[in-house]
Amino acid sequence: MADAAGTTHHILLDAEGYMILPSQRVMTLANQMAAKLGSGDPTYSDLSEWGAWVQTDWRSGMGEEVVEAPDRFYWASGMETRVKNQLTLGPEIKGPYSTTAAPVKFASFNSNWYVGCGTAVRKWDGTNSEWDAVKTDYAGTVTDLCVFDDYLFVCLGEAVNAQKMNTSEVSADAGVPIRLATVYQGYIFRVDNGHEVYYTNAHDGTWSTAIACGRADYTINSITGWDADVFVVKDDGVWYVRVDLGFQVMDFLSSLDSNNGSSCVEYNGSLYLPFGPGLLRYTGDLLDLVGPDNDAGLPQLYNGRIVDLVSLQSGLYAAVDASATAGHKSSVLCYKNNGWHPVVLGTATTERILCLGYESLHDPGRLWFGQSTGAGYVSIPDDTNNPTQQTGWTYTAAGELWTPWFSAGLMEVEKDFESLLIVSEDLTANINVAVTYEVDRSGTFYTLGTATVSPDHELSFSNSSFTTKTTAAGCTATSIVCTADVSGDVSAGEWLRISNEIRQVKTVATTTITLYRALSTAPAAGVSVFVARAAGREIRFKLSFATNSSATSPVVKAIRLKYMAMVRDKWSWVMPVRVVSGLKQLDKTLEARTGTTIMSDLVSLAKRIDPFTLVDLDGTSYTVKVIGAQSNVVEYDGSTDKEEVFVLNLLEV
Repeated sequence: MADAAGTTHHILLDAEGYMILPSQRVMTLANQMAAKLGSGDPTYSDLSEWGAWVQTDWRSGMGEEVVEAPDRFYWASGMETRVKNQLTLGPEIKGPYSTTAAPVKFASFNSNWYVGCGTAVRKWDGTNSEWDAVKTDYAGTVTDLCVFDDYLFVCLGEAVNAQKMNTSEVSADAGVPIRLATVYQGYIFRVDNGHEVYYTNAHDGTWSTAIACGRADYTINSITGWDADVFVVKDDGVWYVRVDLGFQVMDFLSSLDSNNGSSCVEYNGSLYLPFGPGLLRYTGDLLDLVGPDNDAGLPQLYNGRIVDLVSLQSGLYAAVDASATAGHKSSVLCYKNNGWHPVVLGTATTERILCLGYESLHDPGRLWFGQSTGAGYVSIPDDTNNPTQQTGWTYTAAGELWTPWFSAGLMEVEKDFESLLIVSEDLTANINVAVTYEVDRSGTFYTLGTATVSPDHELSFSNSSFTTKTTAAGCTATSIVCTADVSGDVSAGEWLRISNEIRQVKTVATTTITLYRALSTAPAAGVSVFVARAAGREIRFKLSFATNSSATSPVVKAIRLKYMAMVRDKWSWVMPVRVVSGLKQLDKTLEARTGTTIMSDLVSLAKRIDPFTLVDLDGTSYTVKVIGAQSNVVEYDGSTDKEEVFVLNLLEV
């Protein structure tokens, strides 16, 4: 007769029967993680049972898919994330206001703000919030604007001469074609004939001879002054101009891209330029990629290429063209604290943002963006980086921030989620933060609650009013069939406990509940289905800010998730196995093995690397490993055989 737990022996270990001392057998829930001793001041990490994930800063920017850094987030829109220990709504977006044709370049000239668009130059009328026509019939399409020597140079490409507009807004022939222009160290530099640069020191001066920069079949995309030289960027590389010669400093022939150097600016002592889908930083000695395409990058609907840059004290601003693909939105991002922060999302899908400009004629200053055939702006603080300290600041009406996925570094361990605490200022019923959450990458966010009280408001993961149900035949690991109609008693997003496992409801149809994540095994008929609260391996949150007053924003100082990692959800045993010859078994027969053989078998199990099966007293099977063993002699009379108790410490795996 084969060994059987409860019939021939007390237990089976790897299919072999053993007799134990039942009164000394101990079965307990095990902590899968080693104990940790703390020192110094207490912190959340010292909690022995409940854990806490706390975030008090977001300044290192977006693109963090899984929590690693303490001050990053996944994505945000309509939010200000650059201030230490603070989240608020972002600046109010004004416009866009019609420019008739797509904006190409902004310029501040003679205390006015101008935009070049199509064959026109227009001037901002702040009183009526509109772009007034200055001249609409230039002989070519505007390609650039540049202020030099009390003139606004209107660049019209390489087929016709540029125009220069005086302070009376009268345009005259500049005498030469100009496609791109920049002013540096008292000179105006112009681009013509695709790859050539010329310069002069007066608006009516004589231009230098042509300075060729590389091959003629690759045209110059941008030009700027930096580090005592003028730099130009082309599809195939970077050159600097010095003493009527062009010197190449970077070769892009192996990475040709029409977006290379679509703009280039100096920021914090380094040169920044678009490079393919990213952004390249050049210090003079080192090159590195710092674009928003690093890490998790931009969400798919906002993904695009940097096409323009503006350098300010408050950060490096980039226009990201998401193309005119249906559903996509272009954006304006800010690079600061070595991270990227969303500043403006396009106000309409498919409308491209292709140019930026900073206007300091107002206080606070304005960052303008050209979107489709219009131009709008957001305010940028001049004397402080904290908008809550800026007089007259106005906020957008709504915004949201997505946290990274949080797993406490224990990807395989289930967590019981208890609550999310919002530490804040200025919250009311109308100035609030609504919180939704997603568990285990289900693809759907569900409501947790809305924080309306400051300084703190704790939102709990509560149980629903679901009444206990019973499973019927025909269940699978993801489809739970109940004996009664559940459609009016449970909803998608709620949580249930089935066979000691907690799962989230995906759909409900009459008597059938579909789960987001499969159970370990399909439940049999007659299993109870209980209400539960949120649990899972990973969780992330979406914080949705709202205000009914543009003068006030919710201010979040910190968030704290309270959770418990269910590391005690595995069993452990202290199993005292009798070792002696001639043992009487449960079926009244004698054990065939000698004590020496039993001991040899147990020692082999104790040293075994791979898991094996334990069949316990009640016939339940577990997969276990030996994590400790000791031998205690019970009786020994000097003969070769003795009675021992071999104690195995087993852990469920």
